Amino acid sequence: MPKPKFRISQAVLNALKMKLEDALSCRIQTKPDCKQAALVISDKTGKKISESTVYRLFLWEKNIISPYVQTLEILAEFIGYPSWFALEDHLHELCKFRIKSGVFADAFDREPYSVLFHCIQMKSFDALRSFFNQFPSDVSFEKKLILGEEIYAGLYRNPESTTDFYKEFHAVPIVRESFFEYFADPQFKLQHYEEGLNLYLQNIHPDESLQCLQDYIFANCLLLRHYFFTKNVSTLEALGDRLYVQLRVNQDSLDQIHVYPHIRYRCYYLFYRYFHVGFDEIYWQWLVQYAIQLAHKHIGWERKIIIHTVLDALQFDEVHQNLTYEQFSKEFTELFGLIPPHLNQGPVQQRIRFFDTNAAQIFD
Repeated sequence: MPKPKFRISQAVLNALKMKLEDALSCRIQTKPDCKQAALVISDKTGKKISESTVYRLFLWEKNIISPYVQTLEILAEFIGYPSWFALEDHLHELCKFRIKSGVFADAFDREPYSVLFHCIQMKSFDALRSFFNQFPSDVSFEKKLILGEEIYAGLYRNPESTTDFYKEFHAVPIVRESFFEYFADPQFKLQHYEEGLNLYLQNIHPDESLQCLQDYIFANCLLLRHYFFTKNVSTLEALGDRLYVQLRVNQDSLDQIHVYPHIRYRCYYLFYRYFHVGFDEIYWQWLVQYAIQLAHKHIGWERKIIIHTVLDALQFDEVHQNLTYEQFSKEFTELFGLIPPHLNQGPVQQRIRFFDTNAAQIFD
């Protein structure tokens, strides 16, 4: 008797891929990624799923839209749902949110472009303000990611709109969270992004609350990284003084904010020190042990955040980056063993892309 199949839409399949990547704590972008995903899923569930099945579902141009129900049940179990049909209900909810938000295409780089994209392109900011103001503060993380990606895509493809958009919406809560925070752009690929972050920082007083401290550290650390790699020494020194001399922050406060600004704050002190004393080897030794201890307290995406942020910060010193990579790989053998072969054969700078959790990396 043939195994039963279940027809699903492309939109649901895209939402399923997003949920699966979240559970895997890595992206599915290449065939080797599919192999690693299949191994992890099979190991956790005890049920066999093949590399070719993952590939044909999510990457093949003529991808399967009628997979076996058994395959869907395995994926649902891995993601943490009692059944495929329970997961499907949630995926349909996300798809309805996309449609209600005017996001019609299967991916940000395909037509038809979203209504949000066209509003950014035409600078129809009155309509956008009404659109953004309708969202309550308790919108789910997944829905905020959908909005953040669309905002980023709209600005990425319409660079002439960036400055005006930042000025108009930097204080709007859903934009601050979904775009500025969830789609943070440490590479500064967006036009006038420095201006956007400075607008984001307006009226933030880090001593008012933990949230204010988190926002202050988050945006200023992105700026500090940018000033270091663009060799804007005078601006870096002034900002470094504000972050590491004038700012009063203790370990307890750092432990209570999100791990991204937390570990960035610790790592980027190397940038501040570099133009004063050169590479601070004593601080580097402390930082590596600090990061290892912090990473052991976390799993999944957060552990990858810690590892990538440290290694990315060290890209200006290849020797210390390689030494740190070796230490991390010995400490977290299981995680490093998941790096696909096509990445693992290259230099460290290539291999650490596996750990990059910055959402804006999809626009590389």
